[in-house]
Amino acid sequence: MRVVSVNIAVPKTVEQRGKPTSTGIFKKPTANPVRLTATGVEGDYVADTKNHGGPEMAVYCIDRDVYERWESGAPLPASIGTPLHLSPGIFGENLTLEGMSDTMVHIGDRFAVGTEGAEIEVSMPRTPCSMLGIAMGDMEFPKRFLESHHVGFYARVIQEGRVRAGDTIRQTRADAAHLSVAEVVRIRFFENDNAERIARALECRSLSPKWRTWLEQRREELAAGKAS
Repeated sequence: MRVVSVNIAVPKTVEQRGKPTSTGIFKKPTANPVRLTATGVEGDYVADTKNHGGPEMAVYCIDRDVYERWESGAPLPASIGTPLHLSPGIFGENLTLEGMSDTMVHIGDRFAVGTEGAEIEVSMPRTPCSMLGIAMGDMEFPKRFLESHHVGFYARVIQEGRVRAGDTIRQTRADAAHLSVAEVVRIRFFENDNAERIARALECRSLSPKWRTWLEQRREELAAGKAS
């Protein structure tokens, strides 16, 4: 496992719903070491602090296999379509990784990154938003991206430290619930009428409060429906 690219953004203004909007979706690789902090990536611009950044979403990571899927037009598990030519950071991620696919990484897993003390913990999958559509020049892209089940993950920073492209990554803890990022995506967005699957997701105590709240509310709705 290793860091392929470290990506940060400067402010950029785009048109969203007919209005100028500042965004940090357009991230570019940097050769310089970058510090991961408890609230975000040092030097990276975050415009929408309500939905991005902060302790539960300090670092957004995506594996190189996601690039390979879209670059090849791979049809699984959803039809991706025309192959794309992509550069690191295009999905808005801070860390482009290798060997950490959404099917291999589990919520609550911890990883030491590089040699300068940084340690992260997987907290939640990414929920694609309209800004991703703007970045890709295709407003339908976020929907297709979600349907692929490979959306990358956010991580908490357990120990602050600097990281850089080429850093090796080693796992420091495996979460007991053993719930993969891709599985959580499937449960929330594609199997959310299945109370047993939702209960399975809620076994993961490391899942971010935001996602836990949604799943708990959905479980209550399903229970109320059965009661009626």
